[in-house]
This record gives sequence, structure tokens and C-alpha cells, in this order.
Amino acid sequence: MNMRQFVGPLGLAVSGLPLLIGFVSGPSIEPVQEPKSEVIFTRDVLSVLNATCNSCHGVNSQQAGLRLDSYEAIMKGSEAGSVVVPGKSGESELIGRLRGEGGAPQMPMGFRPLTEEQIAKIERWIDEGAKETGKNYQHWSFSKPVKVAVPEVKNSQWVRNEIDRFVLAKLEKEGLEPSVEASRETLVRRVYLDVLGLPPTVEEAKKFLDDESPNAYEEMVNRVFASPHYGERQARIWLDLARYADSQGYEKDLDRSMWPWRDWVIEAFNSNMEFDEFTLEQFAGDLIAEGDMDKIVATGFHRNTMINQEDGVDQGEARFLTLVDRVGTVGTTWMGTTVACAQCHDHKYDPVSQKEFYQMLAYFENIDEPQISLTPEVAKRIGELNSEIGQLNAGIGNALTLEADKAELTKKKGELETELRSLTNVTTLVLRNKEGAKAETPIRERGIFLSPGEVVSAGTPAFLGSPAPSQDRVGLAKWLVSPENPMTARVQVNRFWEQHFGTGIVKTSENFGTQGDLPSNQELLDWLAVDFMESGWDMKATHKKIVLSATYRQSSVVSAELLERDPENQLLARGPRFRLEAEALRDSVFAVSGLLTTKIGGPSVMPVQPQGTWNTPYNGQTWNTATGENRYRRSLYTFIKRSAPFPMLLTFDGTSRETCTPRRIRTNTPLQALNFLNDPGLLEGAVALGKQVKGQSLVVGVQRVISHCLVREADDREVILLSGLFERTKAKYAADLESAKKLCGEPDADLAAWTVVVNTVMNTDEFLTLE
Repeated sequence: MNMRQFVGPLGLAVSGLPLLIGFVSGPSIEPVQEPKSEVIFTRDVLSVLNATCNSCHGVNSQQAGLRLDSYEAIMKGSEAGSVVVPGKSGESELIGRLRGEGGAPQMPMGFRPLTEEQIAKIERWIDEGAKETGKNYQHWSFSKPVKVAVPEVKNSQWVRNEIDRFVLAKLEKEGLEPSVEASRETLVRRVYLDVLGLPPTVEEAKKFLDDESPNAYEEMVNRVFASPHYGERQARIWLDLARYADSQGYEKDLDRSMWPWRDWVIEAFNSNMEFDEFTLEQFAGDLIAEGDMDKIVATGFHRNTMINQEDGVDQGEARFLTLVDRVGTVGTTWMGTTVACAQCHDHKYDPVSQKEFYQMLAYFENIDEPQISLTPEVAKRIGELNSEIGQLNAGIGNALTLEADKAELTKKKGELETELRSLTNVTTLVLRNKEGAKAETPIRERGIFLSPGEVVSAGTPAFLGSPAPSQDRVGLAKWLVSPENPMTARVQVNRFWEQHFGTGIVKTSENFGTQGDLPSNQELLDWLAVDFMESGWDMKATHKKIVLSATYRQSSVVSAELLERDPENQLLARGPRFRLEAEALRDSVFAVSGLLTTKIGGPSVMPVQPQGTWNTPYNGQTWNTATGENRYRRSLYTFIKRSAPFPMLLTFDGTSRETCTPRRIRTNTPLQALNFLNDPGLLEGAVALGKQVKGQSLVVGVQRVISHCLVREADDREVILLSGLFERTKAKYAADLESAKKLCGEPDADLAAWTVVVNTVMNTDEFLTLE
């Protein structure tokens, strides 16, 4: 796809429109409808009414004398009589009110109406006799996944692995064909951004584009997965789940030192730690290997909760709230369920009781939460830094060293000395058991800390199989990754799929319960889940399987027919296409301009942000804008203050990390376009690339900007358009050098014009989108 293509509604690539800058949104379109299946009352009717009508027609309120929370209540009707006439949906008051017919208010009043699909199923249920079916219905995700036989397909030549057979079987059933394979330029950029969160360099792209061997794609993929930036990309997703931040939260929001745990996560992904071990160490690293500092640091996952340090706070209640947060985070991250809803009462929609919520909370009741020193663990790095600084001193003192080189060496020495100072007395937050404390806790009536009731011991929800093997955190972790647990593997592979396709096989990746979306291809999801477990919970192998599939390699350009048939790409008849996440957008600017610092790990940094964003009355804390290489670190390392998140990341749907975030919802707003055009930090990237092409001929300069930013050659029309932009802008700034200086730091009309050209390309849909 080139710059002339345009992002339409739902992020679809539609060709033939002029070069555009910024973001375009459109109306939502109903997803493709599956063939009609049996309507099950419990699943298709009662669960919908419970989710939308309970506030007015449930156990606590029965407006007009109508309850809709059981089969008997629905059939009893309201004060005015029956609301369901079996066999006659057209005569049923329930349907009339759901549609808002006859001038009556549409129900549920004051809330979003039911979808046409939901109403149609309720109509079918009534027309088929309004029977109570599904009393013993087991929600799909509460049963163990089964690895069914891979389906047979007609177009077997298209297939590259098992994923493709599941996808193609559905396409053939729908009378559709997969899209052609994307161009090599698109594929190399897609894989790098998807797996590493960074675009390929010109050299990395050229290596793939020039490779004519039949295994060129597979070899490129292997190179990408071998990169240490893989761990950084995967860590970004995990940090959202873990609610990682560099401050405590709440109003006081003082600094904390959690970056050693963040670095542990990066290394765990880079070493391809098995997911079951990854889970175990974060729950109970202190219990499984006493004295192993790496494993102890891993328990920091559960220390990422906010801590309220306000004066006058009841610390007992504050600690209770951190435990509640941990249970909810575990439920969302590993189980894909909203167990947090059971803090105050039995879950209204899923089979989790309030007692079971507090049994899970009891696993964390007997822990201490210390801050430990890591000085011994960073001693090796300190030694390395001292050695490097010594070598730099030798170079600076060498009479043969050129003055320009001495200046560069002195600058590097200063940066290393800054890092050395930051490693002195490094601390982090971890878990450990309290001596003699029991894993038990009282049930809090209505979820209120001051209303303790029955004391319960640690335990796990019964609906997810056998109980945990022990009542400590080791037992909880092993229960989560047991093959008997139907949730964990499904939830994790769905998260992998969401990373690569923009949407999970289950769209509501945070909720696999009865109120979540059904999977668009359950057989594929379950096959991947079982395969993931059989592989030894090998995360990298599962990612590779997806990336190597023919499904993933398809072009994202969509025909009008396919757009009408499947606007949300549930059938996967085309490749992925969605706007890059906030961190990848910012990192891409620095990567293509040559500014990006590729160092991995270390303390969080404070890059350029608007003045006044972070003003705090506590302890004189300030945003100390980074200099040198820290100014251009990857966004993963940006200091996250919960009460004042980094503005650019927040504008592009990043999170404050106050709570577990399993899925970022992509939005399109005018602020995004304004931010990306004018952000002072991002403009530094445009200036840097402008300096690289300054002095070259217009054609060569434009070609170089396009190749760096979009990983392809510019076409003739783009050269004409951008050359014209350069000439007009240069003339403008030549007459106003002060404005040129404000833009690029120098009274240079040439540089200012190139900066505008680069900034324009960086703001095209093609740069902002993963094709």
C-alpha cells in the first residue's frame, strides 16, 4: 500500500484516494453474522436480559411489577399481564418494548438498545415456543479446550500451517477466498513493527527484499524473533496487565523503584521463559528458590498495586484494597474473568461466589511487602560501567585523540556516569511470607472493610476444575497453569492473536465469561490453546506460528464486496490493519530519524514533555528532562507517574497504569493529529532526519525520506507533491528565518523545509498504521 491509500471506517485500506494526513473515523458497522444456530434460553436470552435489564427489573427493583432475571419471572409477566406470547413474537410486549414500537420508550430506558442480533434471537426463542432450554448449559470457556482434528480444505496449496486450515475452512464455507499475499515491503515492515515494536532499518529491509531464496520470509522472521527488542515489545503488553508504574498512585503519588521488575520481564521474554514458569516466578519466586534474587524480583508483579500514603488513611483498609486489586488483576490477566465483581456479592453472571473471591484473596493475606536492596545484583553492571569510563578517560587523555572525538568521548563519559549514579543503592518492591501467618481472611459483607464476617481459607473457584494443589502462592500459580484449567491457555493465546491482528479471536479479551463476546473461531482458539500447552507453554513458538501463517501474510487491501460481507475481518479473509500503539508510534519517529537509543533496561527516564504537565506539591518532585541518550530511549522506559501520565502516550490510548488494562481501545480524535504534528519531542525526530537529507537533490532527498519512514520507494507523484511542498516551504522560511529557527533550532530555510517534508510523511496514514 502507498501514501495514496486512505484509512476508512474501521481502519480498512481503500485505495485510490489522495494523500491525507491525520486520522479519520467512521460509523460502526454490524459484524458479519454467523449462520443461524439453536437459540438457547440460558445463553441467548436470560444472559442478555440479566446484563441489560436487571437494574430496573431484577431482584432489587421490579418496575411495573416485572422481573426479567429468571424464566419463571419472565413468563409471569408484569402488572399489566403477560409480556411473552409463546410462538408469537409479534404479539409479545417484550419485543415491542425492546424495539420501542407504538410510541413507547425503547428499553432498556436510558441505556444503549440491544443489538438487532440480540433482539432477533429473543424473537426466535419466542417464535420457537419460548421454552426453558439450557438449564445445564455450560458456557463455552468454562470447559477444557479440545484440540480437534485440523479441517480439510479445497485450496490446500494456500495453506502454510494448521492455522490456515481453520481459517480457510470458514472462508470456503462462506464462499470467500483469502486475499493475495502482501508485498514484501509491507511484510517486512509488518513483522518488525508487530514483533519488535520498531520499524526495520533501511539495511534490514534491504536484506529481506534482496533475498530471492524460497525461505527468505522465514529467515527474516527468525532474525526478528532473535532480536533483544522482542522482549521489550512483549513486555509493553505485560506491563499494562501488571499496572506497572514508577509512582505509588493516589494524590500523593510519590516515586517508587519498580524498574528492576520491568527489566526482569524483558529478560524473561528474551530468554523465552515458558509461560508456566513465568507465572510461577511472579506469584511465588520467593518460595520456590530461597535466596535467588531474580526470582524474588519477579514477585514484583503483585507489588505494582497503588499504595495510598496520604496522612490519615486507615492503612488496614488501604492494604485490603491492594489485596482486592490483586485478585481482580489475577482474574483478568490469567483467567479472562471479572472475578472482581464478587467482592461485594456473588457474581451476577458468572459462577463465582463472594466466598470464592475471598478465598482467592486469602492467598495474599499472609504476605509481607518489603522493599529490598539490589546492590549485589547490579554490581556486575557497575563494574562494567567503571571499566567503560576508564577506557573513555584513556581516550580523552590520549594526545593522539582528535578534539572533536574527545568532545564525543567526554559526552559519552557523562552519560555513563549518570547511569552509574542511578545504580547506587537500587531497591525494588517484592513479596515474602509473614512468619507464622495463615492464608485466611474474613469475608467482607457487601465488600466493606469494616464489616468482616466468616473467615475462609485460601481456595480457588470450583467452576474452573480441581482445587489448587496447596494453599500457598505456589499452589495458586500451579492451578492457573494446570492443563485442567480451561481459561489460562485460551486467554493467553487470544492475547497473542490480538497483538498480531488488532482484535482477539475473542474480541473482549478481558472477559471470557457469559457477558463477553463469543469467539469468532472457537475451534482455532482451542487448537492454539492446547498446542500452546503441549509445546511446554512456549510463547515464542506460538507467536512464530501465527506470523508464519498464510493468514497473517495476506494483503490488508479490501474489496468492496468483502468490506460489505465482513467489515470487522472476523473471517480473516485479509491481513491485519490497525493504527500503531502509542509507544510504537513514538519509537518509530526516533528509529527512522536515527535518534533512537537502543540500550535495554535500567532506570526510567524523563523525555521531553510539555512544561507544567507534572507539577506536584509533595517533596519538590520535578520532571527533570533527560539529556543525551536518555532523551531518546524507547517509550517503554518513560517514567510513568500515575497522576500525570506522559501526555503523548495518553493521547494515543496509553494508560495511567492505575488498574489492570488487558485491552487498549483505539480511538480517533483531533488531539492525536495535533499532537503528532506538533509534539516538540517528535519534531526533534523530523529535524534529525531533515538534517540527513539536507543538501541532497530534491528527488534523492524525497526518496530517502520515503524509504526511511515507509520502507519502500517513492513513486513519481509523491516526488512531485513533496518536492512542491519543499519549494513552497523553503520560500516561506527564507523570508522568515526566525520562524525557521523556532521550528528546527536553526535559522536555516533548507532545514526547516526538509523538517516539514519529513513531518508530513510521518503524519500520513501509512506511517501511523500497521499494514
